[in-house]
Amino acid sequence: MPNRPLTKARIVKAVRHRVRKFGNRVGLLSRPTRRTFTSPTALRQFAVTATSTAQRIEYRIAVPREFRLVNSIALTVPETVTAQVAVRRGSLRVRLTAARALPEGLIAWAVAALVTPGIRPYQAGGADVHVAGAATSDAAHAGGHRLQFGNFSGADDAARMEQQHAVTLADIRPTHTGFDPFTFNPIGCRIRLSALTPNIAQATLRRGPDGTMLTIGGKSYAMDDFAAAALKTFTGINLIWDMHTEVADIGAVAATGVVISAASEHGDLHPDLQRLLREPLPSSKNQDDVVAWVVRSERQRRLALLHHSAAWKPTDAWPLVNILLATSRVQMLADAVERALAQTYPHFDVHIALHGIDIKDVPQSLRERDSRLVFHSFGKELNLGEIYGALTAQVAGTFLAKFDDDDFYGPHHLWDAILASRYTGAGLVGRAPAMTWLSESQELLLRGFEVDEAYGQYIAGAAMVVNKAQLLQVGGWRPTPWAVDKALIDRFTSAGLATYRAAQMGWACVRHNQGHTWLRDESHFREQAFASWTGVDAQAMLELVLQG
Repeated sequence: MPNRPLTKARIVKAVRHRVRKFGNRVGLLSRPTRRTFTSPTALRQFAVTATSTAQRIEYRIAVPREFRLVNSIALTVPETVTAQVAVRRGSLRVRLTAARALPEGLIAWAVAALVTPGIRPYQAGGADVHVAGAATSDAAHAGGHRLQFGNFSGADDAARMEQQHAVTLADIRPTHTGFDPFTFNPIGCRIRLSALTPNIAQATLRRGPDGTMLTIGGKSYAMDDFAAAALKTFTGINLIWDMHTEVADIGAVAATGVVISAASEHGDLHPDLQRLLREPLPSSKNQDDVVAWVVRSERQRRLALLHHSAAWKPTDAWPLVNILLATSRVQMLADAVERALAQTYPHFDVHIALHGIDIKDVPQSLRERDSRLVFHSFGKELNLGEIYGALTAQVAGTFLAKFDDDDFYGPHHLWDAILASRYTGAGLVGRAPAMTWLSESQELLLRGFEVDEAYGQYIAGAAMVVNKAQLLQVGGWRPTPWAVDKALIDRFTSAGLATYRAAQMGWACVRHNQGHTWLRDESHFREQAFASWTGVDAQAMLELVLQG
């Protein structure tokens, strides 16, 4: 066929064809996904629940007027072609084009890290930095790690601090590279929702030249990109790994909350987590199995986050938690104190507010029970909010944990809250009253709170753990005799600060209609129940829930 003459029309047509082809490949000609968020909290909530994908996005997030963008390079989205980040008139505006469609949850989390850097407290994929003897902090800083020594982080002269205190890190338990808890965590976990009809898959972890790949449900994912999102669609997996698999990758999968059963062992896995993973997956025959799935999931992710995430592990580095326990019923005090002292979290004390109770009415054996107990006396003329305000002014912890004198707290209650605050950045963490104990009928109810872990969901006041600095930032406790907890949640929401519902088990709300500030008949709770137990079965189930 003879060559056609090269005309202007042919040149224009060829250029248009190539531009259109390139544009389709990188998504430049597709219509962008535009979203507006009224607050950073709304953005985080969207990141948890998003199921859509997008190749081009234009996000606009309302931020405080004083907000300043620290570093737009921190927008870490894989396969980015173009990205623009700017702050204009109280609005953070992000435009991004990727080489292919990506999960919007992945993109939204990356944008959320720009707004609230605290939600990503560790460098993604970074190894633990362990120092024994001479300080090697220069290498640690070069790797982007956030250093912490003992009970403090940062100082006027950071270099001097590191030289003086790095030797104390010889007590750190040696670990291999840890996983990034910002990427691999149980946010959005819905194990309970699917436990009666579980979605179970076979999964493998294989380490190749391009890193670890997770194959699950017939599809393969790079661990750092999409594995966490993929895992959220499964209730349980039978996991296989080879001899080259990093312990951090196994821990990362376990931390998402999907229940794992594994036939093989790994020499570097924490023994408790190893034993748990060797157990078969729970069955799905009745209501008891729903609780078994959730308890197994929560126990597994707690062990993974504690022992295999990328975090410093000096024995004294965890923040001090002040447990605040206000009571006007001296007859309930002994049991309440025992539940508080049974916490396995390593760094806490218990401040007991005696509301209208003379300290002489407290048995001497109880007053001298433990050095971590501190008693405070308040007159009856003060209301509950005023008492919490007075306690807060007297304590020195980083976090405050609100304990009621009549509820049941499992030994890992504080651990779950502090871990959740780390992988979410939320300043107010709580639980839903999923497990409710009816004292009069000795009945245990599993109530209808279906989302295991999520931002912005209802949390109960009796299980709140709050960052003290953020509490003061929003104005502290409202000085009223009731609705103190709801007022605090409202203040956090109004200020655009994150609230988070953590693990459901490990705490049981007790209803007995004796001195509650919120009175309801037992029938009210039965109407909300998904399942119930009585007698010996109720006691056994309560023990399982609390000890999980």
